Amino acid sequence: MLVTIKRARGLVNLRYPAAAQVVFERVMLAQKAAFRITHFTIQDTHLHLLVDADDAAAFSNGMRGFVASLARALNKLWGRSGSVFPERFHSRVLKSVRAVWNAIKYVLNNYLKHGQDVWQGPGGQREPDQFSSGRYFDGWQGYVPGVRPGVLECPVVRGCWKSAVGWKRRHALLLLTALPGAR
Repeated sequence: MLVTIKRARGLVNLRYPAAAQVVFERVMLAQKAAFRITHFTIQDTHLHLLVDADDAAAFSNGMRGFVASLARALNKLWGRSGSVFPERFHSRVLKSVRAVWNAIKYVLNNYLKHGQDVWQGPGGQREPDQFSSGRYFDGWQGYVPGVRPGVLECPVVRGCWKSAVGWKRRHALLLLTALPGAR
């Protein structure tokens, strides 16, 4: 499932490091047996998530819990109260392996769509967006993650067959420079 969550107007940029840290922590805490966040990206005004859930009830309950927990934590960080995510999240079912591959590219490289430059590491090496789960993704061409899903420090978990293995069997590894929506 591809999910988009928009924050309320007038609030702090979500790509600010302290806010991003809260998102990473809340993603980690949201992981349940029946509800799993497999990839995510933080943009200035919204989040994109790829979510696996055992059924509709697990998805609904997991998203409701995640959004509420994230809103409380962000309000605490910002020293405020009130709505952080006033609209219900938008979700789309990913029915095919191609749809999953396109969604992974869309989520992990979404910052390129918003005009950000490709991240450069200390040695000038290209790296995934630091405000995404890209640094834990094992499907990059030319980049090997230091931490992979399933390790304690990793906020995301390994997804279902389509999102963990299936797309790799039918599509090329993802380029760090691949623009979302491009083939």
